[in-house]
This record gives sequence, C-alpha cells and structure tokens, in this order.
Amino acid sequence: MVVSLSLNACIIDDSVDPVGIDVITIARGALGTNEDEPILKGAYLVNSSEEWSTMKTKISKFGTVSYSETAIDFDAFQVLAYFDTIQTPKERYYNLYILGISEFSGTRSFGLQRNTLDTHFNTYEQPFHIVKVGRSELPYNLEEQE
Repeated sequence: MVVSLSLNACIIDDSVDPVGIDVITIARGALGTNEDEPILKGAYLVNSSEEWSTMKTKISKFGTVSYSETAIDFDAFQVLAYFDTIQTPKERYYNLYILGISEFSGTRSFGLQRNTLDTHFNTYEQPFHIVKVGRSELPYNLEEQE
C-alpha cells in the first residue's frame, strides 16, 4: 500500500536553520493517458518494497518509465513521488521537479518547480517526479511555489 501524504501549511521558525537533505532522482517525466488520472494528483511516500512494486505496476499501465534504479534499500531510504494534474492537449506542457528537501522544526519540507515548455502536444500527459531520500519518521510538507 502506498501512503498518500497530508500536505499542510507549516509555520517556519526563522531561529532554526533548516538542514538540507540529499535526494536522488529515480524517475521523472510524464505519464501518457487518454483516460482519467492514472494516479491521483499529490505526493506519495513509499516505505517498503511491496509499496514500491505496487506503484511501479500502476505506472507501467500508462507507458514505459526509465528508472535510474529499482532495487531500493527501504531500511535506509524512502521514495517520495509527486504526480501532478493531467495536462490536456490545449495546455502548454511543463516539466515537474521536486526541489531539495529541508528538515526543520520536526518536519521535512519540499517544493515543486514547473518549467513550462514552448510546445503543445496532441496527447494527455501527467507530469511526475520520483526521488529517493534517507529514511525518516518525520512528516513531510509541500511548500507550493506560486
């Protein structure tokens, strides 16, 4: 079972310096689909091989994804995945990136960056980014960038 993250606003304590957390990209791109969203928009935290296998199986139904690695040591790491809204053929497409993760005040926070492409396609696409990060029991918060 893949755990969906609760994305809440957080109050930042300026007296505490955030600690940067290294992330390794596992996969990034866009799922192709002409149906409803293959995976609901949002962030997902994967904590076990079984959850990882379930996620990869679901992703594979909507196209081929190139993974930089598939055997994750879940004793040492977690997988953080973000799937965005499906883009329709009339919209301008963009690339999605999970920005670095920082840890402070008992939470881990991450941001998203969307880089617009100067093109339109004739297909429906769902941008996603999947990263590997050191294991933690801390909750994650998404800091949306406008």
